[in-house]
Amino acid sequence: MVDGRLILSGAEHTPSNTVYVDSLCEAIVRSLESKKSHCWIFSLADDDGMTWGDFFGYFAKRFGLSYQTESEPVLEH
Repeated sequence: MVDGRLILSGAEHTPSNTVYVDSLCEAIVRSLESKKSHCWIFSLADDDGMTWGDFFGYFAKRFGLSYQTESEPVLEH
């Protein structure tokens, strides 16, 4: 991203495994309310289908950067 471009190589269609803040907060509140959750490890996931291409593409557009995947031409904002 140094020269104003973002290039994803092979990961643009891979699920990003990101979690929305409201989902994280809900999980924290539920774990605090449950007496069974003490000292347990939790794994969170949102079922939104967001890929790394979607995730980084959003930020590229937001910051006015060009965005490109290995198999696509450069997309200007």
